[in-house]
Amino acid sequence: YADNGTYQVSVSVRDEDMLAIDPDWWVESFFDVLVENVAPELDDISATSPINENESTTLSGQVVDPGTLDTFTLDITWGDPLSPDNTQSFALGTTVLTKPADGIDWDPATRQFSVDHRYLDDRQ
Repeated sequence: YADNGTYQVSVSVRDEDMLAIDPDWWVESFFDVLVENVAPELDDISATSPINENESTTLSGQVVDPGTLDTFTLDITWGDPLSPDNTQSFALGTTVLTKPADGIDWDPATRQFSVDHRYLDDRQ
């Protein structure tokens, strides 16, 4: 199931003697299946560390989600009060994204990402 919702399933059974469509020769039953969205998870999160001030770290990982049509928003707070991009948000969809144009490497087929951040020297 690609979307959330309630789906009606029907099941019928007939015996081998059924030569014509006759309601007396078969049995049919119906039931509902509720399909619910599953929250995405992050896997294999890592960052280059340690680094020196004014150097960059690379954060990488993978989004894990059973939904094949889902898109995601990745929010990163770097904990760096000196940086104008201390908090970044990336829309991750079905299109490949590449650094530096998009600020992130994103492969929608594998759902792997990689993004760099420079921790500034506090004397600049």
